[in-house]
Amino acid sequence: MVQRCEVCASFEPGGLVVKPKLVAMHFPARTVLLCHRHARIAENARVMSFEGLQSLFRSGRRSFIPRRDPRSVAPPGEHRRGAGRRASDRLPTASGEE
Repeated sequence: MVQRCEVCASFEPGGLVVKPKLVAMHFPARTVLLCHRHARIAENARVMSFEGLQSLFRSGRRSFIPRRDPRSVAPPGEHRRGAGRRASDRLPTASGEE
Protein backbone atom coordinates (compact mmCIF):
# COMPACT_ATOMS: atom_id res chain seq x y z
CA MET A 1 0.00 0.00 0.00
CA VAL A 2 1.38 3.39 -1.01
CA GLN A 3 1.50 5.89 1.83
CA ARG A 4 0.54 9.47 1.06
CA CYS A 5 0.33 12.79 2.82
CA GLU A 6 -3.12 12.86 4.44
CA VAL A 7 -3.74 16.49 3.50
CA CYS A 8 -2.71 15.98 -0.14
CA ALA A 9 -4.85 12.82 -0.34
CA SER A 10 -7.90 14.85 0.75
CA PHE A 11 -7.47 17.15 -2.24
CA GLU A 12 -6.89 14.36 -4.77
CA PRO A 13 -8.04 11.02 -3.28
CA GLY A 14 -7.56 9.03 -6.48
CA GLY A 15 -5.06 11.33 -8.12
CA LEU A 16 -1.45 11.01 -9.03
CA VAL A 17 0.63 9.34 -6.34
CA VAL A 18 3.94 11.09 -5.89
CA LYS A 19 6.39 9.52 -3.47
CA PRO A 20 7.61 12.43 -1.39
CA LYS A 21 9.44 11.87 1.85
CA LEU A 22 6.76 11.71 4.54
CA VAL A 23 6.99 13.10 8.06
CA ALA A 24 5.17 11.27 10.85
CA MET A 25 3.60 13.49 13.51
CA HIS A 26 2.83 11.42 16.62
CA PHE A 27 -0.11 12.35 18.85
CA PRO A 28 -1.90 10.34 21.56
CA ALA A 29 -4.97 10.07 19.27
CA ARG A 30 -2.97 8.71 16.31
CA THR A 31 -0.01 9.24 14.01
CA VAL A 32 -0.48 11.53 11.00
CA LEU A 33 1.66 11.31 7.86
CA LEU A 34 2.39 14.60 6.11
CA CYS A 35 4.53 15.61 3.16
CA HIS A 36 7.44 17.95 3.83
CA ARG A 37 5.41 21.04 2.81
CA HIS A 38 2.44 20.35 5.09
CA ALA A 39 4.71 19.28 7.96
CA ARG A 40 6.57 22.59 7.61
CA ILE A 41 3.28 24.52 7.73
CA ALA A 42 2.34 22.66 10.94
CA GLU A 43 5.79 23.34 12.41
CA ASN A 44 5.59 27.06 11.61
CA ALA A 45 2.12 27.22 13.17
CA ARG A 46 3.54 25.49 16.29
CA VAL A 47 0.86 22.80 16.28
CA MET A 48 1.11 20.74 19.46
CA SER A 49 -2.06 18.60 19.37
CA PHE A 50 -4.05 16.45 16.96
CA GLU A 51 -7.02 18.82 17.31
CA GLY A 52 -4.73 21.76 16.50
CA LEU A 53 -3.52 19.98 13.36
CA GLN A 54 -7.11 19.28 12.29
CA SER A 55 -7.99 22.91 12.91
CA LEU A 56 -5.00 24.15 10.90
CA PHE A 57 -5.93 22.08 7.85
CA ARG A 58 -9.65 22.89 7.88
CA SER A 59 -11.99 24.38 5.31
CA GLY A 60 -15.24 25.50 6.93
CA ARG A 61 -16.46 22.62 9.08
CA ARG A 62 -14.45 19.98 7.20
CA SER A 63 -10.93 19.05 8.21
CA PHE A 64 -8.52 17.58 5.66
CA ILE A 65 -7.14 15.38 8.47
CA PRO A 66 -9.63 12.57 9.23
CA ARG A 67 -10.28 11.53 12.84
CA ARG A 68 -9.51 7.90 12.06
CA ASP A 69 -6.27 6.71 10.58
CA PRO A 70 -7.03 5.85 6.93
CA ARG A 71 -4.48 3.01 7.15
CA SER A 72 -6.12 1.36 10.16
CA VAL A 73 -8.24 -1.76 10.07
CA ALA A 74 -11.48 -2.05 12.04
CA PRO A 75 -11.08 -3.98 15.31
CA PRO A 76 -12.64 -7.46 15.34
CA GLY A 77 -16.40 -7.25 15.77
CA GLU A 78 -16.61 -3.60 14.69
CA HIS A 79 -18.14 -2.81 11.30
CA ARG A 80 -17.19 0.49 9.69
CA ARG A 81 -18.98 2.12 6.82
CA GLY A 82 -17.14 3.01 3.67
CA ALA A 83 -14.94 6.10 3.59
CA GLY A 84 -16.75 9.40 3.18
CA ARG A 85 -20.03 8.51 4.92
CA ARG A 86 -21.56 11.13 7.17
CA ALA A 87 -24.34 10.75 9.73
CA SER A 88 -26.61 12.89 7.53
CA ASP A 89 -26.18 10.61 4.46
CA ARG A 90 -29.12 8.35 3.71
CA LEU A 91 -28.19 4.72 3.25
CA PRO A 92 -29.77 2.86 0.29
CA THR A 93 -32.36 0.26 1.23
CA ALA A 94 -32.25 -3.38 0.17
CA SER A 95 -34.59 -2.60 -2.78
CA GLY A 96 -32.09 -0.02 -4.07
CA GLU A 97 -34.24 2.99 -3.18
CA GLU A 98 -32.86 5.86 -1.17
